[in-house]
Amino acid sequence: MFASLQLKPNQTTVNFIWNRGPSVSGNSPQPHSTSLADLQGRTSIDMSSGIVTGGGTAPHQHLKNTHGVLAAVSWGLLLPLGAMAARYLRAFDPAWFYIHVAIQSTAYILGVSAWGLGLRLGHYSLGVVYHQHRRIGITIFCFATLQVLAVALRPSKEAKIRVYWNIYHHAIGYTTIILAAINIFKGLDILQPGSGWRTAYIVILSTLGGVSIILEIISWSLFFRRRMQTSNKPFKYGGSHRETKDATNGHSHTQGRDIV
Repeated sequence: MFASLQLKPNQTTVNFIWNRGPSVSGNSPQPHSTSLADLQGRTSIDMSSGIVTGGGTAPHQHLKNTHGVLAAVSWGLLLPLGAMAARYLRAFDPAWFYIHVAIQSTAYILGVSAWGLGLRLGHYSLGVVYHQHRRIGITIFCFATLQVLAVALRPSKEAKIRVYWNIYHHAIGYTTIILAAINIFKGLDILQPGSGWRTAYIVILSTLGGVSIILEIISWSLFFRRRMQTSNKPFKYGGSHRETKDATNGHSHTQGRDIV
């Protein structure tokens, strides 16, 4: 294939875009793929100097990289760390709550920034839409926003609906973490940054999962140990009469029956 181009007066730069389709149907070529490699088929040539620029770099690559890093750090790292803090730091009350809120708030701010960059990238790449990645990202944003609102509107510990709030808060939180991990892998498939990034994230997930399993085992072991110690603790009597609690008013009284 060859062609001749007539440049405009004082024009020295020519832009080229090329691609190839997978097949031909009749006399019509079929659309090419929209993968990252196919979208890199562009370059600019300065005819006066022979300098070639632009080839091999996808448009707005810096924004894409920033979007990926922010999403991985916020949704993929800080979000599960905040959940672990709420799960395994309960012994440090009320410090665990403030640690949990601080981590999750930071994750939410960074995550919303990543989500906003994703929407901007979608605006820049009209006609190229990664539907699953986009839908999961919007779902994560909605769930995370619900979590922020839920903390602000949480009922008191004495409220009867607190148990239902706890179920809702845990269910939405863990679902968001799972969706975030899935979407990060989909984002890696889109960016194709190299196997090292995928390996690094797998190592991070494996580390978080391993630490969680160890802490879960320790937590349940301590729970059952305290329960056994409580059940095996002998009951102490204060004399020849047994002292009991009145369930209605909370005051102690003695029964006149002798203990055999």
